[in-house]
Amino acid sequence: MIKKYYQSLLSLKYSFPMTAMALIVFAFAWASTNREESWLKTGMTIAFVIELVIMVFYYKGKFSISKQLKAVNNLDEFEKGGMVRDSYLLDDRMLVYDQGEIEEHPSTGFTKASTKENKYGRYPFTLTKEDGTSISLETDSKEQAQHFAAYLKKHNPAIELEGIIPAGTGSLKEFGADYR
Repeated sequence: MIKKYYQSLLSLKYSFPMTAMALIVFAFAWASTNREESWLKTGMTIAFVIELVIMVFYYKGKFSISKQLKAVNNLDEFEKGGMVRDSYLLDDRMLVYDQGEIEEHPSTGFTKASTKENKYGRYPFTLTKEDGTSISLETDSKEQAQHFAAYLKKHNPAIELEGIIPAGTGSLKEFGADYR
């Protein structure tokens, strides 16, 4: 289920360019019927090559998603957890999606979380780990960002929150989890 979700996100990303290029190839092919003009055939060939390149990136992304998810321990457990935009949460770990990269991280070990509302009303978080590395994820709304801040505070009591005030209990039920 999670694999299908992430592959669907990828399909949404590539649906317009792939469809547009297919229509352009069709338009060149239709225009070149009963004509011997070489620029039409050249245009059709260029559009076809661009379509092939887009398809290579699309299928490379699908295989990359499969490979990244194979590295996740007990992937099915995340289906019972909560969800923050395109990332999944459990009490002990998170499955974070950031621009095509999927990584599993423990819920603990974060020293700082900073966010600021972007122009779409979403809140992108930058989470800094104890070793200085950081990860990024995004929430859909201010309310979800506040609940996520409470989730982080619950699992990392000493975390420094910047740009957000936590609200709620930090439980997975606030993210639509199936836990009881």
